[in-house]
Amino acid sequence: QDARVVLPSSALAKPPEAPFATPITIQMTKNGEPILGGQPFADRKALIPNLKNEKFVMESQNKSATNATIIIRAHKSCKTGDVQDLIKVCQEVGFEKFTLRANEDVGY
Repeated sequence: QDARVVLPSSALAKPPEAPFATPITIQMTKNGEPILGGQPFADRKALIPNLKNEKFVMESQNKSATNATIIIRAHKSCKTGDVQDLIKVCQEVGFEKFTLRANEDVGY
C-alpha cells in the first residue's frame, strides 16, 4: 500500500475468495503515475523492464506469466484510460490476468 493511492469505494467490491497464486501489485497515483515495488515510474512504458524481470523470475521458477495476476490499485481520481494503458503495457509483456482494487462500500 502507498499513501499516495486512495482507493475508490464500490458497493460491488468484494474481497477475493482465495489468495492469488502469483500476485504482482501495481499502484497508480491520481496523476496516473505507476508504482511497482514501492518505486514510482515516470510513465507506464518505463515499467516494461521491471515487468520483464518479474516474468523472467517466474519462468526461472517454472511458472508462467499467464498464471500471474496483476493487482491494480488505482487512486480514485486516476483516469480510466490510464488504467487501460497500464493493462495494455502488461499484456505486451505477456501478462493476462488482472484485478482492480476498491474499498468495499457497505452502505451504512
